[in-house]
Amino acid sequence: MARPTPALSALAALALCACGVDVKMDAAQDVHAFFKAVQADDRAGFQRHVDRAALRSNLKSQLGGAVAGEQGAMLGAILSGSAGDRMVDQMITPETFRIAWRQSGVSPDKVPSAAELAVVLKKLGDTRTCLPQGRGGDCVMTFEKQGEVWRLVEIRATGLQTK
Repeated sequence: MARPTPALSALAALALCACGVDVKMDAAQDVHAFFKAVQADDRAGFQRHVDRAALRSNLKSQLGGAVAGEQGAMLGAILSGSAGDRMVDQMITPETFRIAWRQSGVSPDKVPSAAELAVVLKKLGDTRTCLPQGRGGDCVMTFEKQGEVWRLVEIRATGLQTK
């Protein structure tokens, strides 16, 4: 059996070290495309970068957990059926994400470049990454590699609490 040459070993080590950077840059390109679709109200581009079933489940879980008591039980029953699917689907649109984007205080006039996004994305494994709130903060949006495309699978909804 042939032994690897030092040059081949160094090349393999370099490829392994760059793997994390490649994952973040790969994800950043699709996250950038997602934000461009949101900004342009490009529904087809938006749909390409959203896992609607996963995002629907994520939002229903957060909505159901935000309300306590009898009202929470009623909301849980509504959310568990097809009416809940339709209700949450109304929230998964480019327009809704533009509203959230504006309320975040970040100007929706300029979409961050893929290079800018790659710097801030937090790698959660080889197939998951997220956009954190601030440096090292909690994940606000989580994307997952599905086939050749990174898709939004989770979003942290804020302000979902009852009085």
